[in-house]
Amino acid sequence: MIDATHLSDVLPKHLTESSYQELREAVKRFPEIAYDRFYSSYNIDERTIYQGDCIASLPFVRLGKIIDKAKCFVLSNTCDMDISSNKRYFKSQVVFSPIVDPEPYIQALKAKKKGSEAIDTEEAIDAHFASIRKQESSQIMYLPPCAKLQNGGLVFLDQVYHVPSESIPRDTLESFRLLTLSNYGHYCMCIKLSHHFCRVTAETDNPSAAPTS
Repeated sequence: MIDATHLSDVLPKHLTESSYQELREAVKRFPEIAYDRFYSSYNIDERTIYQGDCIASLPFVRLGKIIDKAKCFVLSNTCDMDISSNKRYFKSQVVFSPIVDPEPYIQALKAKKKGSEAIDTEEAIDAHFASIRKQESSQIMYLPPCAKLQNGGLVFLDQVYHVPSESIPRDTLESFRLLTLSNYGHYCMCIKLSHHFCRVTAETDNPSAAPTS
């Protein structure tokens, strides 16, 4: 846990003073997650896809089947998805994970408990979901409920897809953008992504050089 006196060392420096103070107050509530400050509709460019956006109906292929009705959570960096000004020698992609409705997910686990694929007790499944809501799972990011995501959502960070950035129309983006993360929500997302993809496994020594023959 970070002491409040050292928060300035780990918070982003590019924010306005009001945004910085709002983020600071939310982070000070840790380990409580400030879900009441997770999303924002302030100062959003209607033609920009932001990292952490939830977008409806991005098409992707799963097990050979085209799925085009799923709500998706954008993982790509905001600048990398820009198609208006950045000159590139390759076409950029929008990397995303589908958003899973928590209620069918939990019900499916409980249905397995009653069948031949029994995996755990109902109490353990409830504890599993409580742990997800606390952001304790390294593979899952929990999205709290809101008007356009009434049951909240689960983002499995190991289920990743992509579409060409230019295939997403910017002039109608607002019609299928569900929500955008606040500075605090984005900060939590960065921690989740870092922990999932970049954490050093305990007692693992990665080779520093190729072995000599």
